Amino acid sequence: MAEIRATPQQRAAAEDRGGALLVAAAAGSGKTKVLVDRLMGYLTDPTNPADLDDFLIITYTRAAASELRGKIAARIADALAVAPDDRHLQRQLTRVYLAQISTVHSFCQTVLRQYAAEADLPADFRVADEQQAAALRAQTLRDVLSELYAQLDDEPDFASMIDTLGYGRDDRRLLDLAERSYDVMRCKVDPAAWMADCLHAYALPEGIAAEQTLWGAYYIKARSDALANADAMLAQAEALCLREEALEKKCLPLLQKNRETVRTLMAETTWDGCVEAGLPSFGVMRMPKDAENAEQIQTLRNEAKQMLKIVQSYFYAPSEQVVEDLRKTVPALRGLLTLLRRFDERFTQEKRRRHLLDFSDLEHCMIGLLTKKGSGRPTEAAKSLAQSYREILIDEYQDSNAVQERIFQAVSRNGKNLFMVGDVKQSIYRFRLADPSIFLSKYDAYPPLGEQDPGEPRKLLLSQNFRSRPEILEAANDVFSLVMKKEAGELDYTRAEALVPGAQFPESPGPKVELHCLNYLVSSEENGDKTGAEAEFVAARIERLLREAFVTENGALRPAKPSDIVILMRSPGMIAGVYQAALQKRGIACDVGAGGDLMQTAEIEILFQLLQIIDNPHRDIPLAAAMASPVFAFSPEELALLRAQEQHADLYDCLCACREPDEKLRAFLSWLSRMRAESRRTPLPEFLNAVVQSSGLETVFSALPDGERRRGNLAAFASFVTAGTQAELRSLSDLVQLLWQIQQRGAGLPTQDAPARSDAVRIMTIHKSKGLEFPIVILADLARKMNMQDNASAVLTDEELLLGGNVVDLASRSYYHGLARRAIIDRKTAQTVSEEMRVLYVAMTRAKEQLIMTSCSAHYGSRLKKLLLRLFVKNYTDTRNPAVRTQYGKLAGITGIFCNLLLFAGKLVVGTLCKSVSITADAVNNLSDASSSVVTLLGFKFAGKPADPEHPYGHNRMEYLSGLCVAVMILLIGAELVKTSVARIVSPEPVEFSLAIVLVLVGSILLKLWMAGFNRSLGMAIDSAALAAAAADSRNDVIATGAVLVSCVVGKLTGARIDGWTGLCVALFILWSGIGIAKDTIDPLLGMAPDEHLVRQITDLLLAQDKVLGVHDLMIHDYGPGRRFASAHVEMDYREDVLDAHERIDELERQVRRELGVELVIHYDPIVTDDEELTRIHARVVEILKGVDPQLAVHDFRMVRGSRHTNVIFDMVLPFSMESRKQELRELVERELQTDGKQYHAVITFDMQAFNELPEKSVSPEKT
Repeated sequence: MAEIRATPQQRAAAEDRGGALLVAAAAGSGKTKVLVDRLMGYLTDPTNPADLDDFLIITYTRAAASELRGKIAARIADALAVAPDDRHLQRQLTRVYLAQISTVHSFCQTVLRQYAAEADLPADFRVADEQQAAALRAQTLRDVLSELYAQLDDEPDFASMIDTLGYGRDDRRLLDLAERSYDVMRCKVDPAAWMADCLHAYALPEGIAAEQTLWGAYYIKARSDALANADAMLAQAEALCLREEALEKKCLPLLQKNRETVRTLMAETTWDGCVEAGLPSFGVMRMPKDAENAEQIQTLRNEAKQMLKIVQSYFYAPSEQVVEDLRKTVPALRGLLTLLRRFDERFTQEKRRRHLLDFSDLEHCMIGLLTKKGSGRPTEAAKSLAQSYREILIDEYQDSNAVQERIFQAVSRNGKNLFMVGDVKQSIYRFRLADPSIFLSKYDAYPPLGEQDPGEPRKLLLSQNFRSRPEILEAANDVFSLVMKKEAGELDYTRAEALVPGAQFPESPGPKVELHCLNYLVSSEENGDKTGAEAEFVAARIERLLREAFVTENGALRPAKPSDIVILMRSPGMIAGVYQAALQKRGIACDVGAGGDLMQTAEIEILFQLLQIIDNPHRDIPLAAAMASPVFAFSPEELALLRAQEQHADLYDCLCACREPDEKLRAFLSWLSRMRAESRRTPLPEFLNAVVQSSGLETVFSALPDGERRRGNLAAFASFVTAGTQAELRSLSDLVQLLWQIQQRGAGLPTQDAPARSDAVRIMTIHKSKGLEFPIVILADLARKMNMQDNASAVLTDEELLLGGNVVDLASRSYYHGLARRAIIDRKTAQTVSEEMRVLYVAMTRAKEQLIMTSCSAHYGSRLKKLLLRLFVKNYTDTRNPAVRTQYGKLAGITGIFCNLLLFAGKLVVGTLCKSVSITADAVNNLSDASSSVVTLLGFKFAGKPADPEHPYGHNRMEYLSGLCVAVMILLIGAELVKTSVARIVSPEPVEFSLAIVLVLVGSILLKLWMAGFNRSLGMAIDSAALAAAAADSRNDVIATGAVLVSCVVGKLTGARIDGWTGLCVALFILWSGIGIAKDTIDPLLGMAPDEHLVRQITDLLLAQDKVLGVHDLMIHDYGPGRRFASAHVEMDYREDVLDAHERIDELERQVRRELGVELVIHYDPIVTDDEELTRIHARVVEILKGVDPQLAVHDFRMVRGSRHTNVIFDMVLPFSMESRKQELRELVERELQTDGKQYHAVITFDMQAFNELPEKSVSPEKT
């Protein structure tokens, strides 16, 4: 590659003086070189050379600061090589490692130590690391919560927050909400003022209109801006119409009318006026044929219509209701602010007591030192610091926030000696509370360099890229010129922002940019492995690259090596292992690299499970996972046998109750007991080491691939725990709670850094790749949806719109979004889209030689289906709606009739002309398919009829009957074809072969393949047996037609007359298909057993209700697709309030109807839970029956005590295979019970599995 010389823009950035300069440096444009060049220009100025001490240089990571320091030292050394006697440069070289080149936090720490007394800080303050601060923060927050809970009567707002947000006494989600809100609050320049602003915004006087609120005004402005854009689009469309007479005559009047409509809407500025305005009709525009600008005009008009539709959705209710909803959220939000204020005060006290500052404290203490409270004017300390810096150079300026910006302004000379370099298109750290709007506001406000007044701030763009081949830059420009706009991207990607090639590359073979859209098909019976499919494709592509690709080194081409290739993903997480396995299967080494989440590594995940069960062994999931891990290696069969020991106990109790434990179980229980005892008397760091060593965890994982890195991760976790104990992480329970919070917040812990392997393909996150470059980049997993999880939080915060929560109806325990929350969600969604766009920009601009992008989805092959659904099925996503189901059936039927008649006509003509019985037979088969489509159409029409007095459960079973009719027709056609084919076998005739035959048959196969997929996808969408039958029929036709094509080809090549035999095979296949379809439709008509998955879903939903102790006698009746009725008995404690119990049952019935579409009737069975004898006898009966057969289950268990004996009464669920053993089982129970020294008679009602009982192991042990 040719040597890179400074461009005119780079020289201007390095040499410009006399005011603040913002350098927008695009990817690969050499921004670090420009910064170093600028600094060297000051140091080597012949008239006024500067010292390094005269500059403050800010970067955003310690690694970047160290790298920059090294580059500056190297440049000074190069200058000294030219002028070795220059004493000034010699001094600079000795001072380079003392110069202020640091992160913001390091700079703050240095200044605060210097001015500790003025900042009211102890001279020996320490800076807590992130883990240490997190541990202290979590403990302090729990303490504050405990105090507030104790004062609920005196804190009505806090009590309202608990009730309204639905947290009850489970603090975990509340802790998460409080910590997130606190992080946002601490990013404000004045957190107290921000909280005051929040309270002021929610001071809603009587009579206030929605548009007078902060959030209503936001929507009114958004509406005004959107309407102005719509008007501009329509004006542009009008201008295009004027260029062509036909368009002017036919389209211009309607466009002018549309603009009048938009302007009328723009005149309305009240909330209720906007609600009443509604969404006006734009009319239908008919374009003249062959008009040159027709498509562009239609696009502009459609975009304007879409904009109107979006803005009208803002105005969802009248002003009075909107404001009343806001008032309902006020107490809960006041309670949250109370919690934040109390926590902030206590947390500050705890840190002060320990002489600790966290990173946020460093910034806020710095602001307190540098600015006067209230006025914000600089203090004497700020003026002194400002005079000591000739210039302040800030790298990665796009990642700063408002607090840091205030610091920069305070230590500069009114902002006039700031040099800010960055690229807002690479601002991808909003999740760390970076604020790209600071960069953007200056980017929009500053004039270009050369157009400013003297002393005025200005901007300069560096767009020339010295990293990538022109083809890669062209692809990036094409993508972002289309999608990155002010509205979605926060920046217009214009020609000025476009990347310009600046490097020279030798010619090399092959494409430089690839986009692979992988269509992943998965059946309804399996979830499939989309990630695995994409990983296999990527691994195969890398294998090819290593054989064929070349990269540039020292200006010449050489073959690509594994270390030249990187796989970038938004969030590799657990799927990185799938890609690693796919590569290793092909013998390609892979380095997953550092920078991931420690909590997601297998070794720390298992260690966390061990810590959880030591803290509380009655946690079934971590206990089972720990036992099944490689550390203890219990098999699934062993765990199942142990779990079956006690029906009503949790897993740990089952282990302890095991009568004959083997050596493995005894060793595990002994280890667990020792560790539990150890945890109560040993400091956490030593205890953690004891767990790792005694369990053999380190030994096991050291022996696995990448063992050194795994040991490093264990060491990193130990360091985290040690730091936590310094912040008074008091116990194992505190550690487990903190780790749980870290997982819930998605914060993670950094993995152990290790040097990258020189012989391996690397996998890393896009965020980790920022600032790096790679010869070949594979950008994978592009089908992943954007992460909108932050919008799901109970309370949302925003820089401009403050905060907003859900509106909660306490009576129904339901909630919905109010005005404030809606506005914040819309704003956050736009910000997330912008962030994701910038993440993609970073990813695409990492590649030097080749960029390969992959996206795997199950949707790429369904475009035509979606088009037909949108055209012919209104509300096609509402598949539970009977009317929508009917429309699906009609669409499938009409499509089938049209396609099959088309195939029948073509094959009949060709079969007759060529005298081919097999082709004619296939044509007749297509005619029968058309007839079956008619039956399907009629079936759905009748099935869609509403219920009536004679059919109170509806007519949905007509779908099954139509499917059965299709099956009968298929069988009749098959029988007739058998007869015809046998005749042709007896009297064979030659078959003519022609290109027409081949074209017709191949076309038939392709069309039938599409029809099979079309009907199958529609059938899956509405769970229709009739459409499933139609799909199977089309699939069979593909096979049949393929056989016909084979017979024609064989006859042509060999002269063999196999036409009759092929026809017979086709006929037999049709018969076999008809029998299968008939069975599939007869089974539900006869009353087949319901889907076990549905049974489990219903049972799990019922058992999820905390008052439900058991479920039995679940019966499900199928009255056709989408019409299922069920009944079940639920067991509750007899002491429950009857009205409360029925209210819970009603809610369960509604939940099952809403989530599963099943009309469920629940019967309430009260059971006794405080009778020790009944509990003991119940457990004994279960034990007796499980000893006979694990399938045996009991319910409705009760006892009636008499003077001489006690009747034990219960229902027993009995498999059909054991019907003959009823008396034997009754006698067995009675005989075994007598051993308890008391007379018991067993009164048993046998249920011959008439009910849909689940296996005992599927019922939650806590519920039995």
